[in-house]
Amino acid sequence: MEALESSIPSVLIVAPLPCISKRTRLIKVSRLYQGRFESVSFWGWCRSSAEEKVTEYVGDAKVSVRTLLRGGGYAQRRLLFFYPLWVIKVVLAMLFL
Repeated sequence: MEALESSIPSVLIVAPLPCISKRTRLIKVSRLYQGRFESVSFWGWCRSSAEEKVTEYVGDAKVSVRTLLRGGGYAQRRLLFFYPLWVIKVVLAMLFL
């Protein structure tokens, strides 16, 4: 029984946001996962330098944050380039986890 409990994996949340606290549903989902998994990680997209965060606390536990893409801003023509780049970065990060 102890071997089963020690092999509880971590969970990964991926979203085009700089941090989980930007969306109420992600906060609720991360709190649910914190009770069931060993650790919670978040991969996001930091669109401006003002949104930069290294770690984030949701509830009592720490959520490790990894920024896959920086830049692009909001509601600009550059997003036509950045959205496909975001998808490519996520796929490559998942393949080479």
